[in-house]
Formats: sequence, C-alpha cells, structure tokens
Amino acid sequence: MKCKNVFKKNQTYLFLKYHFKRQRGIITRINRKDYPLVWKKIYFKEYERFPNFYLPLPKIKKANLFETLLKRRSLRKGGGKITLNELSSLLYFCAGINLIKKNSFDDSKRFYPSAGARYPLEIYLFNFSKIDFLKPGVYHYNVRKHSLELLKKGFFL
Repeated sequence: MKCKNVFKKNQTYLFLKYHFKRQRGIITRINRKDYPLVWKKIYFKEYERFPNFYLPLPKIKKANLFETLLKRRSLRKGGGKITLNELSSLLYFCAGINLIKKNSFDDSKRFYPSAGARYPLEIYLFNFSKIDFLKPGVYHYNVRKHSLELLKKGFFL
C-alpha cells in the first residue's frame, strides 16, 4: 500500500494556484489560514543536548545617528580580547530578535531583513583564544535563548 503525502500536494497546489493567478494579472489573496504550517511557522535551529552558555542582555545606549556615524572609524589591526558584554551586544544586534509580537516567536522580527521573514542565517562562533570566558571550540548562537551552544571543544584550524 502506497502512502500519499497530502502535505506536499497541498503545499504545491497553493503555490501553483497563487502563481497561476499572478501570471494572468489577477491579484487575489489566498487566506493565510490555508497556508501550510511550514509557511507560517518560524523554526529556530537549536542543539538541545549541548551545553548552553547564556549571554547577558546587551546594554542599549541612546545615541544620535549622525553623531554615531561621525565617530565611526575602521581599524586595520586586531582589537585584542573581547569582553562578554561586547560579544553579547555584537551577536544580539547582528542576528538577535528585535520584536516579538503577540508573545509568539512565530511573529518575531530580527535586526536584519529576510525575504518572507524566514531568517535562514545561522551564526557559528569559532573561539581560538581571544575570548577569556569561553573555552576554545565551536559554538552556535541560539537566537531564541540568546545563548551560545558548545558544539565541539578544542582548537580547530
């Protein structure tokens, strides 16, 4: 007995129905409740079995945009060791969650744009020795928990 994958048929049907109507110049709205769950739900990549290192929430300083742009400088040398608060701020403002609507992560927004709000980027941190408070190894940035997950200890070159 063969199993039919109803989900794939529904997903393909909705996709084709939408694009067929767009090609003919007929702009109609397909009801959002008719979308498959994969189209509506945002999935977060998590390594649940690995140890978590929770980062502190970044301190937000109010600043004028023009003053900030005038003070900005590029450096050609490495800046030395990074602090815990600097790492937390860097990760949070690069890829963290900016806005959570209706207390649901499915309607959350991040600091960078994404087509269809799918947010496919993942951040991995390779620590060799520049960060004192982290053991050397490979880490994954967990966006939902604002933490680093240790994937593998050691030096990797």
